[in-house]
Amino acid sequence: MSRDRIIFGFDPQNLKLNEEISDFNSYSALKLLFLPTGKFLKIWSWIIFLLIIIWILIIPISIAFIYEDAWTWFSIDFSIDLIFMIDIFINFNSGYYKSYKNLIVKKSTIAAHYLSTWFLFDFINCIPWSILYIINITNSQSFRIPILMKVIRIIKPRELKKKYNYSPLWNFAKFICCIILFIHTIACGWYFLGMIEKMDHRNWLNRYSISHEKIYKKYLISLYWTFVTLTTVGYGDFVPLTNTEKIYAMFVITFGAGFWAFTIGSLISIIKQHENNYSGLNIKLACFSELCTLINLPKGSKAKAKSYMKEYYTKNLQNWAYPGILLRDLAPKLIRELNHHIYKRLIQNIEFFQSRPNSFISYIAPKLSLINFKAKEIIYKMWDSADEMYFLSQGRINYIIKNGTSFRSLSQGTYFGEIEILENIPRWFGVIVVSKIAEIFLLSKLEFSKMLQEFPEIEDEVIKISNKRKQKYQEDIDRVKSLVTAETKLEEDSDEISNIANENLELDTIEALPEESEINYILNRLDTSTYVSLTTDSYEKKRNRSLWSKALTGDPKGWVYAKAKKLKILLNKKLISW
Repeated sequence: MSRDRIIFGFDPQNLKLNEEISDFNSYSALKLLFLPTGKFLKIWSWIIFLLIIIWILIIPISIAFIYEDAWTWFSIDFSIDLIFMIDIFINFNSGYYKSYKNLIVKKSTIAAHYLSTWFLFDFINCIPWSILYIINITNSQSFRIPILMKVIRIIKPRELKKKYNYSPLWNFAKFICCIILFIHTIACGWYFLGMIEKMDHRNWLNRYSISHEKIYKKYLISLYWTFVTLTTVGYGDFVPLTNTEKIYAMFVITFGAGFWAFTIGSLISIIKQHENNYSGLNIKLACFSELCTLINLPKGSKAKAKSYMKEYYTKNLQNWAYPGILLRDLAPKLIRELNHHIYKRLIQNIEFFQSRPNSFISYIAPKLSLINFKAKEIIYKMWDSADEMYFLSQGRINYIIKNGTSFRSLSQGTYFGEIEILENIPRWFGVIVVSKIAEIFLLSKLEFSKMLQEFPEIEDEVIKISNKRKQKYQEDIDRVKSLVTAETKLEEDSDEISNIANENLELDTIEALPEESEINYILNRLDTSTYVSLTTDSYEKKRNRSLWSKALTGDPKGWVYAKAKKLKILLNKKLISW
C-alpha cells in the first residue's frame, strides 16, 4: 500500500492521466460507441421495453385472427424483427460498466461479453420467421409456430427492469398490465375457438353471423363476452353450445371467481404496502409543514428540506441501521456472518473499512447514515461546527478555502472531516461536490468518539494519519495562497492574458487533436474541475486559467490553459458530450 493511499484513503495517482485510460483500439472507435450514461441508450431501452409490451399484446391477436389478414400480421412482425436487428447492432457497440468506475469500451471486449450473455436470445428473437408465410402463403397455420417461438421475448424486460427501483406505483402498474393481458388473451381465445370449429354450424361465430364482420368488431364482441363472463353479470348474450365452447366457458367462469378475489386482494395489498411505507413519512412531512408555518420558513428552503426527507425516507433500506434492527435477535456468530454480506458494498468502496475485523464492521456500519449529494452542493463550509465524519463511497469532492479556491480533490474510497473532530475545532476549510453525484456515509461526532474508545488500535491509526493529513493540507493551502498572491505580480501580463481569454477556439486552424490517451482520460473523467469549469465557461474563467498557467509554467498558454483548450475542442467536435 502506497504512502499516499494510507494518508488519503485512496490513491491520488488515480486522478492522473495515465492511470485511468480505457481500452480504445483507435480514436475512430469512438464514432460508433454508445456510452451507458448517454441519453440515446436510455431512450432506446425504453423503446425496446414498450415494443415488447406491444408485442405481448399482439401475440394473442395474431394467433387468433391470422386467417383474417395474414399480410398485416406479417408486416407488423417483420417490422418488429427489423427493430430487434438494430438492437443487436447497438448492443455490439454499447459500452458497459464491469464495476463502478470501470467503463468497458473496447469493441472486442464488448462483443465477447454480449456473445456470452444476451446475443443468442436476441438473435432468435430477430429471425424473420414471418418469411415462412411468404413461402407457404396458402397455409397460414404455419405462421403460428414461429409466432409462438417469439413468446420468449417477454423475458427481455426482466433484464431491463433491473435498472429501475421497485415501488408500490410500479407494482400497481405491473398488476394492471397483467389484468389487461389476462382479459385480452381470454377474448382472443374465445374467437380462436370459433375459428377452429368454423365448419360446425353450431359454433358461436356462425350462430350469430359474425364471421363476415370486420376484425375490430369481432375482437370487441369477444372482449364483451369475456367481461360479462368474468364479472358474472350475464351469460345469455352468447351461449356456448359446442363441447369445446362449454369447456372453455367453464374454465373462464371458474377463473372469474378467483380472478376478482385475486384482483381485490392484490389492490388491498398494494394500498396497504404504500400506506405502511409512507405513513411515517407523511407524519413527518405534516409536522414539518406546521413547523415551517410557525417559523415562516421560505418556500425554497421548505421545498428543499421536503425533497431531502422524501429521498432519504424512500431509501431507508439503504440505511445501514435497518439491517441491524432486523438481525439483532439472531445469534452473534450468525450476525457476523450475515454482516459480511450486508456491508459488502461498504467494505469494497471505502479503503478505511478494508482489512478490518468483522467485529469492527458489525459495530460501526449500523451507525452510518447514507446521504446523496448533487454536483456543486456544499457538504460543509469553513468555520462550520464539526459534527460529523464522512466516508466517500462514490463520486468526488474538492476542498476549498475562503475565496472558493480548491486546493485538493478526493475521490471514492476516502474519508474526511475527522481532523476538526479530533482537535475539537471548527471546520478550517470547506468541502464541495464536483461529480454529478456523491454517495457519502455520515458518522456522528458522538459515535466517532465511541468508536475510538472501543477500538484503541484504530484510534492510534486515525490520529497518526490525521496529523499527516493536516500537515499536507496546510502545505497545500499555503501553496494555493501563494499562487493567488502571485496574481498581483502578473499585472504586466494583463493585456496578453486578456487577449488569450477573449480569443475564440478556431477549430479549423488546429491541426493536431489531443493524444489518444488524453481522449480516454477525458471520457473517464468528465467530472474533473476543468470539465465543470468549461461547462459554464466565461471570460473570468479563461483569464483564471491563463493566470494559473503563468504562475505554474511562466507561460500564459502553459499546460493548464492547453489542457482546457484541448477539452474544448473535443466538446465542440461532439467527440464527447457536455
